[in-house]
Amino acid sequence: MICPHCSATKTVKNGKRKTRWGYVQKYKCKVCRREFSVRNKTYCERVREYLRRYCGAEEPYPFEITGEGIAMALGANWGTISRVLSRMCRDGEVTSKTGRVRGSTRKRKVYLLRRCMEEGGGAATAQGMRS
Repeated sequence: MICPHCSATKTVKNGKRKTRWGYVQKYKCKVCRREFSVRNKTYCERVREYLRRYCGAEEPYPFEITGEGIAMALGANWGTISRVLSRMCRDGEVTSKTGRVRGSTRKRKVYLLRRCMEEGGGAATAQGMRS
């Protein structure tokens, strides 16, 4: 089992947790000491997956790629997503820009995957991307 937080392979089984659908095996990483289960995705993975939909977004940007938009779409607390985005920016996975956002009168900070920007963007795949 590979730890989704630090990618270490030194993990051990750490009990089970009850869910609506039955029991799920829990694991614990011996390196970072964090618990996880196979079904869980880290917020970094979820944000990365979500932002991949918005490759090639151009100004005016959709609200969905602001910090608040990402938090709402993932059903997460804005503070948590803010920390995740800061870490991803620091690690070079995500870049932040200030730009016009549809439906807003002021410029806002938006987040884009750096890999998408380096590849030249590509076609926008999200619904309602181009009006």
